[in-house]
Amino acid sequence: MSTTEPARGGIQAFCGTEDIRSWMHRPWMENGCVYATNGHACVEVWANAATASLLGAVSKPKRSPDMAKLFSCWPTGMTVEPGTGTTVEPGFIALPSLPEFQACQVCYGDGYLDDDPLQTCGSCCGYGEKFELSDVYGLKFQVHYLRLIASLPDVKVSMLDDRLLFRFGYDACVMSYFGRGILMCCKP
Repeated sequence: MSTTEPARGGIQAFCGTEDIRSWMHRPWMENGCVYATNGHACVEVWANAATASLLGAVSKPKRSPDMAKLFSCWPTGMTVEPGTGTTVEPGFIALPSLPEFQACQVCYGDGYLDDDPLQTCGSCCGYGEKFELSDVYGLKFQVHYLRLIASLPDVKVSMLDDRLLFRFGYDACVMSYFGRGILMCCKP
C-alpha cells in the first residue's frame, strides 16, 4: 500500500469494520440509496440495485439508524454557478488543503500488523495514518477522515453547526452530484 493513500478505499472506507455494531461492517441499500458509516462519518450514494451490488451493499440492517432523519439537516436550494452553468448548493466549496501524510508508527503506514497481515492495526484502525486533528472552518476533524473525503471524486464541502457536509461525484450530464456525506467534528 502507498503511504499517500488510505488503507481502505471507496464507500467501504466509511464502514466501521471493527465496530461492535455489526450493521456498520458493510454498506447497505435503503430507499434507493446505498449508505455506509463508521459512526463518525456517513455517506449516501444514490444507486439502483446493480450499483448497490457493485458497492457490496446488503439489505437494510434491522438496527441501522433512520438515514432520512440523519440527512434531513441537509440545506435545500440549488443555484447555477455564473459562467459555468454548474448547478451547486449554496456554501459548498473545495475541501481546504490537508497536512502532509504522517504514517502510523505501529504499522508504518501499511494499516496492518507485520506479524499478521490480516490483522488491522489497532493504533490507526487500518488507515495507516497517525491520528491527527486538522482545523476546518474553526472546528477540529480527524485528518484520516478528511483524507478519505478528499479521495472522493469532485468533492465539495460546507459546514452545518458541528458537522462537515460533503458532496461528491458530479455528473455534468444531469448537472448534479450523486453522493453526499456528513462528518462529525471532534469534541474537546
